[in-house]
Amino acid sequence: MSGFPRVRCHGAPRDLGLDQGAAFGAEIRALVARRGGGAFARMLATLRPPAAQRAVERDTYRYFPHMAERTAGFARGAKVPVLALAEISALPERAPADALRVVTGARGPALARALPPDALIALRESAPDTDYRSLELIALAHVAPLLGVNEHGLAVGAVLLGAPAGECSAPAALLAQDCLQRFDRVEKAVEWIERRRGGGCALIVLADTTGAAAAVEVEHAERRRVAPPELPLSGSTADRCCIAVADPASRSLAWTHADGATGEANLS
Repeated sequence: MSGFPRVRCHGAPRDLGLDQGAAFGAEIRALVARRGGGAFARMLATLRPPAAQRAVERDTYRYFPHMAERTAGFARGAKVPVLALAEISALPERAPADALRVVTGARGPALARALPPDALIALRESAPDTDYRSLELIALAHVAPLLGVNEHGLAVGAVLLGAPAGECSAPAALLAQDCLQRFDRVEKAVEWIERRRGGGCALIVLADTTGAAAAVEVEHAERRRVAPPELPLSGSTADRCCIAVADPASRSLAWTHADGATGEANLS
């Protein structure tokens, strides 16, 4: 396997979601069905969604209106309840400690990301009507990216390590897509992350074409700037996972699968 399914999403936020849902509807419906039983099945049976799912949807509309509209379009395109996507979006990733790192090459810093070995991955090109275009690797049922780079060469990666709770139930990983849509430089994006709400525990790492790199740890309402993690991805991680690299200099994403197959895509 050398590539991922690719979708181009364009237009207003809801249209961006519609494109993703229409492209991967069968896979999303199968994923939602596998999560049946438990709370999700009871939701369908009673039409009274659990409070936690309602809170995720509510706070996404409150703090991430573009992402909420995108999720609503996604649900409509995939023909699944929007609350099912809300539930999935708030699930922490089973990620190794070194899942997201800065790597420095001849052209400057780039971001390396170990992709979840048990997730369906897709390549998404986002072309919003009024914001910056970006190329992202996503877990198929998510609006938030695992890793991406925009038309100005800002690269952003996020790992959701703990479920949202407390003041904000919308996952902080959504901040990564906000940054790709809005900013061309690391410092502007970091200032945005520091001011905005976003729940759960997460690590967001950024790099740009000036050679700047930064990382922000999110712990519910707290934000901490930390030194960008630069240690190489461990051998055990590389053996088990696909490793993807977002290169600000070329505005591209490249990946190497555990079986040695490789692929690359550029923002068109």
